Amino acid sequence: MSATPILDLEILPPELRTSKLPLIICGIIGIFLGVSPLLPPSWHTFSGLWLIPALYVAVAVHELGHLVAGKSVGMNVGGVVIGGFRIFKSGKRWTCQFDWRQAMAGGLAKPLPPTSDVSLAQFAWMIAGGPLASILLTLATGAITLRYGGGAGGWRDYLFWVALLTISSLIPGSAGPNRSDGAQLWMPLRRPEQCRSWIALLKIQTEEAEGVLPADWDASLVAEMLTAEPMSAEYSYCQLLTYYRRADQGDDLEAVQRVL
Repeated sequence: MSATPILDLEILPPELRTSKLPLIICGIIGIFLGVSPLLPPSWHTFSGLWLIPALYVAVAVHELGHLVAGKSVGMNVGGVVIGGFRIFKSGKRWTCQFDWRQAMAGGLAKPLPPTSDVSLAQFAWMIAGGPLASILLTLATGAITLRYGGGAGGWRDYLFWVALLTISSLIPGSAGPNRSDGAQLWMPLRRPEQCRSWIALLKIQTEEAEGVLPADWDASLVAEMLTAEPMSAEYSYCQLLTYYRRADQGDDLEAVQRVL
């Protein structure tokens, strides 16, 4: 078999798998809209002015939950995205920027595991930190609203519902190279080897954030990263990182073959 069996028509390409996560989230919103007339009057004082602030607060709490849980098991902070705000570590510097095109794009946490051994339990705890933080925020805002009623302009109501929506990250799903929290929590249980490939990818990101050039990335981590299944969400990203490494080593032919 050739090195590029799909391009040479020796085997069929894999079937395209689409994520059902957007449909599920839309369904949750639809259910909320359907039951909202049945809620107490104090829960109806919604004001559109509070939507974006509530969204940013809920996303920030969720992503910080990932980072705090990761820090508790020895992972450093490599960056965080909250809507259009992006903060990332690059070597010894931190870069901050705002992209208005991504203002409603949700969030992302970038924990940096140590390049030494990281157990599957530590990985799972870091992933679970985000949903746990969202659950705590939902319970807190719900209790405050029930105790004191809707806030001025409905900000407590908005924060409650947006925080509740972020818990939907526990629903398994993927979009491109990104997995939901639920999908990542299933990996240590159902596909531990695939999970170790994902952890190796995170360790490569640790080296990249610390300023290590691609040519100097740990070869054993690269090899473990490349055990990712061809149908996995991160497979293409792993191949791209390998391309950068080969190109940085001056092996242009091997680098090109990596993207064929």
